[in-house]
Amino acid sequence: MRSRLVSSSILFIATSLLVWFSGPPALAQAVFQRELPKIDWSLPESPWKLSCPRVNEQTGTPICVLSQTLKVAKSGQHLLTALVRVPPEKDGKKQPAIMLFTLPHGLFFRAGVKLQIDSSKPFAIPYQSSDVRGAYAGLHLTNTILNALKMGSIMKVTVEASSRKPLTMNVSLKGFTAHFAKLVE
Repeated sequence: MRSRLVSSSILFIATSLLVWFSGPPALAQAVFQRELPKIDWSLPESPWKLSCPRVNEQTGTPICVLSQTLKVAKSGQHLLTALVRVPPEKDGKKQPAIMLFTLPHGLFFRAGVKLQIDSSKPFAIPYQSSDVRGAYAGLHLTNTILNALKMGSIMKVTVEASSRKPLTMNVSLKGFTAHFAKLVE
């Protein structure tokens, strides 16, 4: 019994040393093979940014998102992030793109989030959840909404503070069409 323990210990130490001296390059290769593609595509005149922050573990393909963030000019406080992504295919069928909003704390949730693209009729979407980073709302981009975003110039996002005072944030749609085309290619 004691000899097995000693043999196992020696084998463990030898294997550990082998991995220690030869493993890091192999480990580095494995890490670099899974390293994210360096996709950071944006037009200089557009506030939209296309990035691929993660890789789908099942397919190995990059998971890309299109985003725009609005901040208070003087303080840099986060006001809104609009994020667009296309979920992976499900049962061989393409899924519609979704738009998610990250908003600050202190909002009146029952009022929801109101969206208006240019002078179109505003429509409401409900809040989905909140956590320490803020409040979240989202919607599936139907063909009607997606076409309006592509042809529009401003998307107004209106929320109500807990004091019931409305706050409207203007999200520029300049460059949205070109960025969205890159997102879905």
